[in-house]
Amino acid sequence: MPVASSPREAVAGPPPGAAAEAGGARAEAIAIGAILVVAALVRFWGIGSQSFWLDEVVTAQLVQEPFGHMLSTIPDSESTPYLYYVLLWLWAQVFGHGEAALRSLSALAGVVTVTAVWAGARALVSRRAGLAAGALAALNPFLVWYSQEARAYALLACLCAVSFWLFARALREPTGRVLAWWAFASALALATHYFAAFVVVPEAIALAVLAGRTRAWALACGGIGLAALALVPLAAQQQRGGGADWIGDISLWHRIIEIPKRFAAGDFGNQLNYVFWPVLLIALLAFAVFLVRATAHERRGGLVALAIGGAGLVVPIALALVTLDYVYPRNLIGSLPPLLVAFGAALTARRAALAGAVLGAAVLALSAVSLIRTATDDALQRDDWRAAVSYLEQHDVQAIVVSPANNVRPIDYYMGHLFNIVDPGVNTDRIAVIDTTRAPRGERIPPRRVPGFTTAQVLDTDTYRIVLLRAPEPVAVGPGLALQAAARPQDVRAVADVTP
Repeated sequence: MPVASSPREAVAGPPPGAAAEAGGARAEAIAIGAILVVAALVRFWGIGSQSFWLDEVVTAQLVQEPFGHMLSTIPDSESTPYLYYVLLWLWAQVFGHGEAALRSLSALAGVVTVTAVWAGARALVSRRAGLAAGALAALNPFLVWYSQEARAYALLACLCAVSFWLFARALREPTGRVLAWWAFASALALATHYFAAFVVVPEAIALAVLAGRTRAWALACGGIGLAALALVPLAAQQQRGGGADWIGDISLWHRIIEIPKRFAAGDFGNQLNYVFWPVLLIALLAFAVFLVRATAHERRGGLVALAIGGAGLVVPIALALVTLDYVYPRNLIGSLPPLLVAFGAALTARRAALAGAVLGAAVLALSAVSLIRTATDDALQRDDWRAAVSYLEQHDVQAIVVSPANNVRPIDYYMGHLFNIVDPGVNTDRIAVIDTTRAPRGERIPPRRVPGFTTAQVLDTDTYRIVLLRAPEPVAVGPGLALQAAARPQDVRAVADVTP
């Protein structure tokens, strides 16, 4: 039987620092628990209130197909790999195909992203940085937006955040087990979106430089390389299909300056400059203080995170200048988790704690303002195709002219009984012209005059205009008349409602 070496030792209890450590762990657990509750609330609240927009309709139609047919369709209809659609197809078998049901997978991925950002900052920098980065991720408007969208971007951000957390762990303990998990998470990220490579490759290089090119590192990188090679035929086929060629039609410079605005203020960050500019100034000030006041360990961790996240932005932009150009803010969302880790490190430098706390509180308040404004302003939300279709059905419309043309897809999704109009057309005295526009209502051009028809009614909303045209007797509506009626004749499609 063990015997205490002295009576004093028998009653001394735990070491003096143990109680403080336990108390700190409890406080941290409570704090991260509260952060995750907030993260879940802002992602799941009202998740089904907006109708599917065009890209989400593509997703919804895909996952309603039989599994094998869905897989065979993806190479021709999408510009990303299979993983998200496989997971969503399985998810839909349990939860259904409604807006809230399909988006809830992204919302769950969004909460996991917050957890991984916290864990990554904690492993790389400090507990304080972990909580700060987790809070920033919980309320980040860009992450929240894509956590409420039935597309692959929330899963991309999630798996890049998990990859970064495991990368941070591997820097501290580059064992075969940790590196294998990092490789697995990185391969899953690549199987979700090709742009994950712009985060994973810098992580691999940083591990080689900072932790050494060990056999375990080589095996992990080899596994990731094999996963990437397996995706090459799919990527080549999708590139030939040109599904993402529309990106190149937008000025590269415009897309570049949109990246920080959306990262800071959300997908409509360009209209929330009163959020973006203060956040940008706070970030610059925080990093200036961080470089001067951070400890060596804090500075190292923050700069590593900044290098990984920064490379995820700079490298694709550099490639766009010389070769393939697919730079678009949502494609770069995988770089946001490490950037938030760097921001969390900058706000929690031990020797500038008060300044960091004030600046961090300001950023969180600004993020909350952005979320509230987005949630309460229809002009900052997705196109409301459910309401548009309801309006059309109430007014007994038969011929529908849609501009731009691709928006016929969500209208068809919610109506479910449209067919393309070709010559000789459809005889009708009731036409609806739908123009997707976010221009201020007072700046919209008057409806175009159409021979034989008069303008009966104009419905202007924050995201679209519907013009109802009436004729004294039925007129043959074909592609020619559709061109005359369309707000943008260069991009128009005419369809007919064949409701019994």
